[in-house]
Amino acid sequence: MPLNEQIAGTFGYGALTAPPPRGRGPLRERPAVVAIVDYEGGARFPADQDSFLAEYFDTSATTAGAVLKRMGAPLRHVGGGTMPPIVQMSTAERALPEPQRVDLVAHRLVHDVFGPTLFMENLDLIVICFDNFSPDGGANRVGHVTVGIGPHAGAQLSITIAFFALAASLRTRLHEVLHSLGGIDVYGHDGNRNYRHSIMSSGAPGGDRETVLPDPWHRLAWQLTAPDIWEVAGYLHGMASFEVGLRAASNGAYPALLLWDAGHSATECLIVELRDNASTHDGLAVDSGVAPGFVLWLLSVDAAGIPVLRSAAPAEGNDRAILTVGSPELELGGWDPWVPAPGSVSVSTPQLRWLDDSPTGFSLTMTLDEAGAYASGTLRFEPFIEFAKAPVRLPLGGVP
Repeated sequence: MPLNEQIAGTFGYGALTAPPPRGRGPLRERPAVVAIVDYEGGARFPADQDSFLAEYFDTSATTAGAVLKRMGAPLRHVGGGTMPPIVQMSTAERALPEPQRVDLVAHRLVHDVFGPTLFMENLDLIVICFDNFSPDGGANRVGHVTVGIGPHAGAQLSITIAFFALAASLRTRLHEVLHSLGGIDVYGHDGNRNYRHSIMSSGAPGGDRETVLPDPWHRLAWQLTAPDIWEVAGYLHGMASFEVGLRAASNGAYPALLLWDAGHSATECLIVELRDNASTHDGLAVDSGVAPGFVLWLLSVDAAGIPVLRSAAPAEGNDRAILTVGSPELELGGWDPWVPAPGSVSVSTPQLRWLDDSPTGFSLTMTLDEAGAYASGTLRFEPFIEFAKAPVRLPLGGVP
């Protein structure tokens, strides 16, 4: 079915492409600078510092830059030179509380390394810092600076900075840069929701070159995915099934299907996608760390199209309401996709449930076009007989 932009907009289509604060905005070519934050007494940086730049500005299939380019967000270096500049930090400064430490890094970038003009003339600048503060991992923080010199003296700058430890994996680096482009964490209340199915969650196991695509809400919000949208209330009332084809999300259009029951909620839907760790596009495997299979997501959004925060059960914190529906027990945020049993090409769900645990009134049967291959398949929507209900007036034109 063709994209209905009104419905898609409700669920976040374009939500991250509004006029951004500094450092955020739509996925498109962005200016970027790379710096090395070298704490006195910290770990030693490799002698070949050009490799740090290559991670972002090279186009080979192994670099972060190549993945960002494939996603429509190539970075172009505006810092000048071929070697990352160095921000010198002392051991004492390493002990500062994080907000002060981040502000200090931002101040030195603006005043000592690049100069205020670079920042004032590139308001959507992506700032990347490798540092030797910790042995692994990364973080994305905002530093606040008051320009002290030049024609922009007195200007207040807020600079989003993606920090990486020396040993940070490719997926960690991508995760932190995507925060600078507006991405939000979907780890969930225990840090383990949606594992292996979103770069904005826990990413992927294995080698540090493996990465995964963003979840379908992020792809929708960045307008990478223009989903097929099925308004299912009419099918439920009429007890009608339908079938629709699926291609792997790693295909160049990042496809997904959005199933929406207007009779249940105006702001909740189910998204279905097919994920494949073997597919490539333009020679680049952008989903190499994913657990392959059919992946179901429940999404509930606020008025801005952003996933709402919901209490986890048991009450151990909050989850963003973009959550996988794991196989076979319908675990929210579960790790396991839906895959056919050995020797089969099809897998069926039980009756699915919404986030409030109410029944959806339908199940899904998903079939691969080729056994063991996750490049393409078919989804069949099946209403439950006992769920036939009164007609629902669809606000956006009904079911074709």
